[in-house]
Amino acid sequence: MNLSLTTRRKGTEVFLADLGDGTHGLPAHEASMPTEIRAHLTERHGLDTVYLGPLAHRSDGLRVHALEARGADDARGEWYDAARLARVAFAPGQPAGLVAERLSGGAALPEVPWTEPGWLARAGAWAEAELARHGTPATAEPEQLIVSPWACTLRIPAGDTHAFLKAAPHPFLYEPDLTALLRDRFPEHTVPLIARHPDEHWMLSLDIGEARVVEEDLTEEHLPIYRRALGSYARMQHRLAGETDALLALGVPDRRPATLPDLYDEILDDTYWLAGDLEGGIGEADQRRLRAYAPEFRATCEELAAAALPDTLLNVDWWHGNLSFRDQGDVMFDWAESVVGNPLYSLTTIDRVTEVGAMPEFFRDALAGTYLEAWEEWASPAELLRLRELARPGAILCRVQTWRQCVRLHADADRYARDRLSVAANLSRLLPLVK
Repeated sequence: MNLSLTTRRKGTEVFLADLGDGTHGLPAHEASMPTEIRAHLTERHGLDTVYLGPLAHRSDGLRVHALEARGADDARGEWYDAARLARVAFAPGQPAGLVAERLSGGAALPEVPWTEPGWLARAGAWAEAELARHGTPATAEPEQLIVSPWACTLRIPAGDTHAFLKAAPHPFLYEPDLTALLRDRFPEHTVPLIARHPDEHWMLSLDIGEARVVEEDLTEEHLPIYRRALGSYARMQHRLAGETDALLALGVPDRRPATLPDLYDEILDDTYWLAGDLEGGIGEADQRRLRAYAPEFRATCEELAAAALPDTLLNVDWWHGNLSFRDQGDVMFDWAESVVGNPLYSLTTIDRVTEVGAMPEFFRDALAGTYLEAWEEWASPAELLRLRELARPGAILCRVQTWRQCVRLHADADRYARDRLSVAANLSRLLPLVK
């Protein structure tokens, strides 16, 4: 179930609906995406809102979303301040304590700036000024395209095109600067970046124009364009292999094989995020198996570090969901989950997409073959196949750490119990590799 917690007047009043039988509560709905939630609140309750972010995602499946009211007050319901709220009879299952806490008026998530009331207006004003300076003035208000604890993207109409403002969350503050570096070196493969905010870690880019986005099921017909993009990605990595110091200086995380054994131990010691107390988490028996695997994991990392492949930039979330295909150069976006490490770690999301059934195995194998061929200057085909297997555990750990960084943004982890499972789900991919 989804509930919307909407406040106004700097968070001093909350909107409640009359649920009948003398009880009140937050509006309930099936919608879970920001645009859908806002549309529901407009249609059913007359509310014009800005989506701030998720307030809770409990283990029982309940999601609570934070929103801020704006514009004229045409609400079909009532507003309650703290004094009046104390006298309200909440319907069973309603998060009364969370509602009272929300009247503080602060950010929905203290570590996530775009969950603060007023953030959208501030970001929109900066984007409007930068677009005007660029000669592409905004022609409508920003649209909230993506809003989550670890991602925020606004789409801004600008005449016959669009601009996109992306705000980098705390774990990925390097993304605007990294994107600028990539735009400078590989303009045909990077979004047209036109501005960066030095303090807010925002970046503003223009639409890339006509391109193909693959949203349908993958078939053999998609292989040529996917292989072309993967080949371009590998050539980018070749050029960046000698620039690891510069990449690390930008703040890109160091996930070279030698760094991973200590990170592995740290993750296993941080048992709260393994979610052993939740259905779908990693239980005690499997945690013991993973601990027993630590010496083998260390040996695997040491062997990979000694191999001939150069460390370079890689995006551990490289897949067609972050690609736009064009004949003049396939565009790769969303470099937030980039690290410096062994290039073969790049295949981890392609492996994951295959594991969940969203990519046929023959498709994955063809892509892996294309990618390994791109590294034959450094190792033989047989050696590359061996190194691919050695790289699998470390690649999985890179993805685990990305999610661990994201979910730890939550000020109250128990309120986001379901998100804890994302760490466990990724780490459990190691279990089939444990003998």
